[in-house]
Amino acid sequence: MDEADRKRIGQAVKEHIAREGMSREEFAFRTKIPKATIDKLVIGIFSEKTLARLERAVGRAFQKTGSSLARAADSLGGYLHADYRHLEGRYLMVRPAFDGEQSICLFPMEIKWDDSSPGLCLTGKPEEGIEKSGQISIPKNSQYLFVNSNELGWQSVLIMSLVNDDEIMRGGLFTLGNVGGNNYVPVFAPVILQGGQRSANERPALLAPSDARYGALTGLLTSVCKDKFVRVIGCAQ
Repeated sequence: MDEADRKRIGQAVKEHIAREGMSREEFAFRTKIPKATIDKLVIGIFSEKTLARLERAVGRAFQKTGSSLARAADSLGGYLHADYRHLEGRYLMVRPAFDGEQSICLFPMEIKWDDSSPGLCLTGKPEEGIEKSGQISIPKNSQYLFVNSNELGWQSVLIMSLVNDDEIMRGGLFTLGNVGGNNYVPVFAPVILQGGQRSANERPALLAPSDARYGALTGLLTSVCKDKFVRVIGCAQ
């Protein structure tokens, strides 16, 4: 963040206080941020942590987000963009193949902010030329995010834990899967979203057990149930 951005944000905070008709002392009391910190913030001296704390306290973002809409739609949980901006980026979605074989499917995906229907969304091309997209819901105080996709009435739900390590989110996908011969049935599959520095040129892939990455990715998928990120109940194992 350069000096010009800091001064612009400081001015926006100053204008916000004025519109609210409060003194800085009252504003500091309401936001539970020391007045000395507020005095520095309005002239552009602050840390990003302090700015995020302020944005959470007042319910709006002062940074540019590409739109004046800094909060997700109520139907998605009404979360602040500032609180979940760290989730944005490229991921590799990993799940077992639906055909019952031992293969693993890899799909390049991206989490980004969507201004047209405010909120984060998960997009990607699981099949060449067919882009899939789902809006991300994050209920208040939830440790999970929900991705609901609807393709011409065909629904799928992805639920991922926000408790992650090494830029990996773990969860499960409930959808319809082709189990052979164009026979589709409801399928549940463990899923991981693996972040990090990923290229926009990555392509979908199907890994066989002979692939060098197969063992490590199988271990991550196994950890989804083993470490109780999801539970499967009522079915014989």
